[in-house]
Amino acid sequence: MLNVKDFSRIASQENEEMLQKILNEKFHEIDLPDFVGKINVNQLKLGSIPPIIQLLSVSDAILSETNSENKNNEELIVDELNVRIVVAISYSGDLGFSIETELVVNNPSPRFLVLPMQFHVSNIQIEAKIAAQYGPNKMLKAESN
Repeated sequence: MLNVKDFSRIASQENEEMLQKILNEKFHEIDLPDFVGKINVNQLKLGSIPPIIQLLSVSDAILSETNSENKNNEELIVDELNVRIVVAISYSGDLGFSIETELVVNNPSPRFLVLPMQFHVSNIQIEAKIAAQYGPNKMLKAESN
């Protein structure tokens, strides 16, 4: 289990601002319907309580996938890095963020009525298993449940 002794270094104002900037860039890339305005994360606090991260497994992705299909126990030759990592993440802390956008009414004319909206999210609880795979195509694939 990963125990972060000094989470304040990770949850620094500099890192919060960097993550907020990345999230805003990603939100601005999304094609939204015409009744939703631009989405902005206008506040992000990583809080003071770190998540609990538990490494469940590290395996060869190709061997993991092909062993179930390899009925004849044939020797498999793998000449490239194929790694699959599975972790469990548990979080119950004081992370919080605010998102603002607009709800746009386009009838009887464009932007006839614009309603500003702001959402505050806090007291987040997460229990998840995440599988990430890195293979020969140099892409990182992630799955979660």
